[in-house]
Amino acid sequence: MLLEFVLDERVPVITLNRPHADNAITTELAVQFIEVLETIAARPSVRVAVLTSAGTGPCPSVVTCTNARR
Repeated sequence: MLLEFVLDERVPVITLNRPHADNAITTELAVQFIEVLETIAARPSVRVAVLTSAGTGPCPSVVTCTNARR
């Protein structure tokens, strides 16, 4: 799986899982990422998501977002 997603009560954790490629974004990974963001956007209690990566490749550690319904 290219992307791992754990939805805690309020803080989802998204892990890019392509350490062999320094977690580079592919079309397939981008599609999965968008699906995860849509799932997160449907939860009004979520105000922030943690973005991390497997391995030692670069990745931003925190992504803040606003709920689209606000």
